[in-house]
Amino acid sequence: MILSHLRNKFSQIPNGYYFFGIFCVLFVVLMVTVEMVNGKFWTSDLAVYYGATNDYFDGINPYKDYYELPTGYFKYAPTTLYFFYPMVWLKFFIVQILHTTLLTLSLWISISVLHYLFVYREGERKLFGILYLSFSFIAIHVVREFHMGNVNLLLLFFFTLGMWNYSRHKQGIGAIWWSIMIVLKPIVILTFIPLLFLKKWKVIGYMALCGILYFILPIFYSGFNGLSAVWWNWYEAISNHSNHVQSENSLSYLLRYYTGFQSEWGASNAFLVLLMVFLAWSIWKYKTLNTIQWLTLFLAFCPNFFVTDTEHFLLSGPLLIVLLKQLFEQKNAILWVIYSICILFFSFNANDLLGSQISDPLDRAGLLGLTNLIFIVMYCSICVHPRSSSKNQSVAIHLANK
Repeated sequence: MILSHLRNKFSQIPNGYYFFGIFCVLFVVLMVTVEMVNGKFWTSDLAVYYGATNDYFDGINPYKDYYELPTGYFKYAPTTLYFFYPMVWLKFFIVQILHTTLLTLSLWISISVLHYLFVYREGERKLFGILYLSFSFIAIHVVREFHMGNVNLLLLFFFTLGMWNYSRHKQGIGAIWWSIMIVLKPIVILTFIPLLFLKKWKVIGYMALCGILYFILPIFYSGFNGLSAVWWNWYEAISNHSNHVQSENSLSYLLRYYTGFQSEWGASNAFLVLLMVFLAWSIWKYKTLNTIQWLTLFLAFCPNFFVTDTEHFLLSGPLLIVLLKQLFEQKNAILWVIYSICILFFSFNANDLLGSQISDPLDRAGLLGLTNLIFIVMYCSICVHPRSSSKNQSVAIHLANK
């Protein structure tokens, strides 16, 4: 009976998503094969998780020394080490293959679910081509994600699973996925600010309960006496994060580069306040707004707010898909021009494509972060307001009907 049920479920999935999955697998296999041949299958970030997890369960402070690279300090919550615990029993190469497999599945499922939620409409054109366009827009960051062995695709996966369940009124399950996302990388906590403004107290309560459980989880190894120590070590690690990582795409850097003013958090906080004021105004103006839209908007802002690596801009994937769908519907030539120019800087600036003489100045100008901010502003102007879109009003209003 279970197999029959699963067979029926899978048979309901349109073939276009299976074809896209095959494409993703072939892309990753080719990319990893090339990296192995060239001796560049390093997955340095995964090595940090691997080394820190082994050290922690060997009784060594994982926040003290760097792993693999001089910048490879472990700076994630102690709970994360428990998620990676199974890999302490495996050789690193096996861990690399398993992690790559998980990232591939996350890539395929995330983009497919986003397409289904935001684009796919029964009885209308399915626009499966947007799957491949969306992939091309983040391909540069996907390649770096696999090269470094990071977890940003997992974050995207958990975010889309949370959206899927939330849109089907399974708020508790959605909250669990979103809480895992936060504990893996606390910088994404900004994503869920709209839940406070939109008074989603039930979801907030579920996430808070999960947060408490994650906080006390290290007791199982560190004990009650070591709980405060391991969390204090984590706090010190994130406090020193900016000393190890530099970013040309954060708002603090963009402010300094374009104006000469220096403020570590001034520009980030100012832009965040503007977003929250705009959110509050929209609630007052339109009374009811779609939660998923706002979570998508704030998710895309996270890489700008904090000092992060470029692959974190994978989190703008949902934003790019929604904007692309809206542009197809509105057929506004000016918006198409703006979007296309921004995509060039967001998606195709890489040394391998352009060469360092062109790519390096673009990096110094912070154009990845700047174009991401432009996408956010575009999203606010054409997608947030119920009256702004042409055919379906707001793309995400249809989520609850999926």
